[in-house]
Order: sequence, then structure tokens, then C-alpha cells
Amino acid sequence: MRKERIEEWSTRLDPDPSLILSVVMAASLAVTWGDRAPRPNARHHGVLSQALQFCCILIVLYGSVSLYRLNYFLAVAFVAITLHQLLAGEMSPEELEERRKALEKKGWLLSCPVYS
Repeated sequence: MRKERIEEWSTRLDPDPSLILSVVMAASLAVTWGDRAPRPNARHHGVLSQALQFCCILIVLYGSVSLYRLNYFLAVAFVAITLHQLLAGEMSPEELEERRKALEKKGWLLSCPVYS
């Protein structure tokens, strides 16, 4: 009788749907906040910025309709930044100088420790 009463009032918790996303985002933060990151002199920042802009567009489009999808897009953005920090090669000093001159010519060069 006692066991039946306990089962009658017990609630069963559903598995957390955001557990995998939370683990992915925590793992990517561990890499992003590490000693080697952020690396502003890594290559392919243009590709990364386009991917992040695409994620932002998806967040604006789908975020207003259903909030549960935001976690997926944010996780994709975190993974993209993490993979960029891990896999992108370093710019050579010549490439850094060319980049600095191009930014200076456009008037976009601010006080950045990488280009100064």
C-alpha cells in the first residue's frame, strides 16, 4: 500500500532538451576563454563574420516565432568561433602589415595591439 501511494504522488521529470547544447556551449567557452584565445591575428575572419551574420539573421527570423530555437543558433555561433580559434592559421608578419596598411588607407585602423 505504501509503495502505491509513493508512485501515485511521484512526478517523473522529462530529460532536459538543452543538456547537449549546454555541454557544447560550455566546452566551447572553455576553449574560447583559454590562454591562447582570442587570437585576433588568425586568418579567415571574413568567413567567420559572414557565418555569424547568417546566425544573427536566423536568430532574428526564428527568435520572434519560437524561442526554443535560439539555443541551437547560439550553439552554432559558439562552435564556429571555437573552431575558428582552434583551426585557423596565424597571419604572417607580411600579411599583418598589408592588413594594417589597407585598414589605415580606409581610415578604419583604431588602436589595436595586433596592427600597431
